[in-house]
Amino acid sequence: MQAARGTVELASLRNLFLVGYIIFQLSSATTSLLFEEYDQLYIQYPVYTGLIFAFLSTVFLIFFFFSYHKGWLAKRLGQKEVRNVDISPIVLILLALAFCIFGLFLRLVLGQVPILGVLTAQLAVGVFAAACGLVGWAWAPRPLNVPIAISGFLVVCFTLGVLLMQSFGRRELLTCLLAFGFASYWSAWRYLGFQRLLTRLAVIGIPALIFMAVFTAARAGGERERSIGETIRAMSSVGVYDLKVGIIDLLSGQLAGGNSLWLIENYPENYDYIPLHAVTYYVTQPIPRVYWENKPNSVGRIMVEQGEFRKVGANYSLGPGMIGHVAHDNPWIAVWLYGIVLGLIFRWCDQFTKTNALNPIVVVIIGSGLSQILGLARGESALFLFNATTSMVGAWIAGWLTVTFFASIGWMNRTPPRQLQTPNSIPDGLKA
Repeated sequence: MQAARGTVELASLRNLFLVGYIIFQLSSATTSLLFEEYDQLYIQYPVYTGLIFAFLSTVFLIFFFFSYHKGWLAKRLGQKEVRNVDISPIVLILLALAFCIFGLFLRLVLGQVPILGVLTAQLAVGVFAAACGLVGWAWAPRPLNVPIAISGFLVVCFTLGVLLMQSFGRRELLTCLLAFGFASYWSAWRYLGFQRLLTRLAVIGIPALIFMAVFTAARAGGERERSIGETIRAMSSVGVYDLKVGIIDLLSGQLAGGNSLWLIENYPENYDYIPLHAVTYYVTQPIPRVYWENKPNSVGRIMVEQGEFRKVGANYSLGPGMIGHVAHDNPWIAVWLYGIVLGLIFRWCDQFTKTNALNPIVVVIIGSGLSQILGLARGESALFLFNATTSMVGAWIAGWLTVTFFASIGWMNRTPPRQLQTPNSIPDGLKA
């Protein structure tokens, strides 16, 4: 409703977080309570615990919406304009290809360096996502331009292929698909009217959902690494039933709501609060565990130890959910603090995007970690937020290097901020 009225952009980090919150907290907790699905964790008092969950969830959202609406300093910082770039569609595709080359260097060269490679691999994800975003920016205003469509399609396939190499998770692939849609929205779709916008989203979103569901259904429970050929063969053997199971798995919330209920029931009754654990975990993420043996564990890993899980891997972890983090980190402090902080973070990102809505580099940088934002409500929230930050940093580094090079050889021009059109104005190429 807010997007239809124009008060909030439909493609915003706030809205993507709320989609994840609905899936991983509200729907997931409802499903667990109705059908008594709690994975390997047992809930003793579902009615009482469910009421506390509903109360904490409501209070969290109140503070979240309030801080997002007010904005305060985050709103003012987000109104800063940066230098725009004047770049043709074909050069945008070449720029995306340059992003891919830089991403390959981060992932396949620096990614092989011990310890450092863990960080550069995540930086590379943001770079590849930004490359897909640049393709979306170039293609969306001119969907029937065959050279742009074909070249852009090849770039997207290349990025997905690289991410499928020795990859098991869905989040990297989803990041690229969301980045493509995010940039397409800000490049052209937001000017089409709400009904036509929803049509575009359906045309692009439904095939993307099917692709992710097929990839999910093709995953084998015991494997964590496989080649591109093995992945394609597994995906090609997925049947209709498996596809349904994959879609349900994507939309079920992965029992994060039930895990949140377990944390509410056990803290502080059976275990002591760890105040603001999420803040500590976010700040300490860059420190390798080999240099800090007693580095804090994730809440999902702590739950595995406290729940005495049997026959699971050493790195097995659960999704505690956003409200689970609140319950674990002392709800008297966390429920309002986390709501306010996240509201301000997303307000800055969305305001900065809207202020620089005609700058493709800014848009693709902000949109380079969207799957992490979508999964933020599932938990491990601090890790997801750190990965989103890292992806944006990687995209920013790639943008700074490639734009500087392309501008130096005359393939694009930079314009001062004062020459930017207003964020709500329609680009000249779309007025017809």
